[in-house]
Amino acid sequence: MMAASGAAAFLPRPIIAQGSRASSSLDPYAYMRWGRGFEGQRKADLGNGTFLNPVFAGDHPDPSLVRDGDDYYLTFSSFDAYPGLVIWHSRDLVNWRPVTAALKTPIGSVWAPGLAKHGSRFYCYIPARTPAKRSIYVIHAERIEGPWSEPVDLKLANHIDPDHAVDERGRRLPLDPSKTPVDAPVVTAAPRDTLVYHLLGEMQREAPALYARLSSIRAAGADEIVLQIADLSVRAMTNVTLARLGDIDPVQRDLARRQLRPTELDLRYRDQVIARLP
Repeated sequence: MMAASGAAAFLPRPIIAQGSRASSSLDPYAYMRWGRGFEGQRKADLGNGTFLNPVFAGDHPDPSLVRDGDDYYLTFSSFDAYPGLVIWHSRDLVNWRPVTAALKTPIGSVWAPGLAKHGSRFYCYIPARTPAKRSIYVIHAERIEGPWSEPVDLKLANHIDPDHAVDERGRRLPLDPSKTPVDAPVVTAAPRDTLVYHLLGEMQREAPALYARLSSIRAAGADEIVLQIADLSVRAMTNVTLARLGDIDPVQRDLARRQLRPTELDLRYRDQVIARLP
């Protein structure tokens, strides 16, 4: 009797058995009824102008969406499945159909892609990793249906969640927005990219005229970069300072007085600027 009374003290309500009755009693969404697709999968559109979330049935993490006129395109993390990165299309953000699988070549497990359109071309930035390597890749296509290009390794091993950004002139740049607070020209596999981005941010604030002439930066060895400033290439160390870049204009003016047009200025050597002529 004491055992029974003790149990009653800990169980103030009767236990509901498992099964449909238990589910309907405990699930606050049990009254909702989704539509059904061709294979019985849950369908968000109820056919009466309303819909129920989630829009996608099943496991679809890390969505990345782009709008192109009246069309919306979407992709998700595809992890180790190949062909990967299925592109979906919709006109109303509720009803979606698969268009194509954009990634055909295995590059590892794919997480959190970034889908974008720039000009007339579609891009997809792809973080991927294998046991031996991790990096960010990009693929592109003139039409969303493809064909999509082979993946290009951007050699960004320490970055995640890539996205598409452009500066005020519409130049595109793949970057990690959580680590890069500036709009910047195109950077191609620049080593120690954080230093490069900080330099570009300082240039944008302190030397906007020089920044406006800058069209690209690319890697030129383990610790060197090449800046393309109008029609002039400037070779420098990755940790070059804005003060050092200030030597470019006076050297150019001096060479112009001599009617010399260099193809490259070399700033790698302390207190010297080497001008290479055609």
